[in-house]
Amino acid sequence: MPIIPFYSTSKSHYQFSNFYQSEIIINGTKYQSNENYYQAIKAKHFGAEKEVIEKIVATTPRNAKSMAHKIECEATLAQIEAWNNQKINVMRTGLNNKFTQNSRLSKLLLSTNNSTLVEASKSDTFWGAGTNEVAILKDGHWYGLNVMGKLLMELRNDR
Repeated sequence: MPIIPFYSTSKSHYQFSNFYQSEIIINGTKYQSNENYYQAIKAKHFGAEKEVIEKIVATTPRNAKSMAHKIECEATLAQIEAWNNQKINVMRTGLNNKFTQNSRLSKLLLSTNNSTLVEASKSDTFWGAGTNEVAILKDGHWYGLNVMGKLLMELRNDR
C-alpha cells in the first residue's frame, strides 16, 4: 500500500497539515486553520479568558499553538488528564469541518484512495510519526502513533 507523508510546506499534501491555512467555521466562529480551532478549544478547556481565546482564533497557526501551550503549562494534572481524554474528538471535529467545508481539500483527501497517510513530524510522536518524510518513504515504518494520519484515513473512509 502506498504511503503519503505530509508535513512540510514545500512538499505535496501539505494541505493535510493542521498548519495549512484553510478557514473553517464551527459553531459560528471563524478559525484561520484547524490548528487555531484545536488550540482555541484546548485553551478554553484550561480556563483561558475570552480575550486570549479570541487572539488564538485570529492569529497564525504557529502562534496559536504557542499561546495555548503556555496556558497548558499552567494547568493542573486533572485538567491535563481530562484534556487527554477529549483531544482526539476535538481534532476529529476540526478535521471533519475542514474537509467538508472545502471541496478542494475533500477531493484531495479522497484522491489518496487507500494510501497510508503519515504526518512526517520528527518532533511529534503522538499526532505524528516521530520521524521525517525521507525515513518514512525509505523504511516504510515509523515509531510515532501517527494519530493525525489515522484520523484523516478514518475521515476519508467514512466518505
